[in-house]
Amino acid sequence: SNVFRYYLKFFLYYAYVLITCTVLLPVVLIYPRDVTNLIVASRFCRYASYIVGIEWELRGMEHWNSEQCYIVISNHQSSLDILGMFEMWPQMKRCTVVAKRPLMFTGAFGFGAWLSGLVFIDRLRTERARQLMKDATARVIKEKTKLWIFPEG
Repeated sequence: SNVFRYYLKFFLYYAYVLITCTVLLPVVLIYPRDVTNLIVASRFCRYASYIVGIEWELRGMEHWNSEQCYIVISNHQSSLDILGMFEMWPQMKRCTVVAKRPLMFTGAFGFGAWLSGLVFIDRLRTERARQLMKDATARVIKEKTKLWIFPEG
């Protein structure tokens, strides 16, 4: 049935990403907290799009200058958003993401994300979250990195 296929695809998607993150942990440990680890991870994790049946067409990539810093603001719809990010990371070169702190505790995925330089904020501690955002902004300017934010995420 369609419902079964839907849940099976999501299960396979999550399993694939978690297994890939686990296998890649030794690789991202070589350069901890380096945003270029996300390029390595995306090169493997992007195949999860085939599992759920999504094909991507990237347009306008000529407008992205990999030597400049940007703040990218996206609408957050579901956990499938990360698949689009996997497609774009190799093109953007240096990009990190602001994520909610509970994701840091999702096993190999969270640990790998932390090792890859993601900025985790606790939305319940707003003053601390603001300070982390200021620090992240200063860091991306200094390191010429893009910062990807999902405001409602």
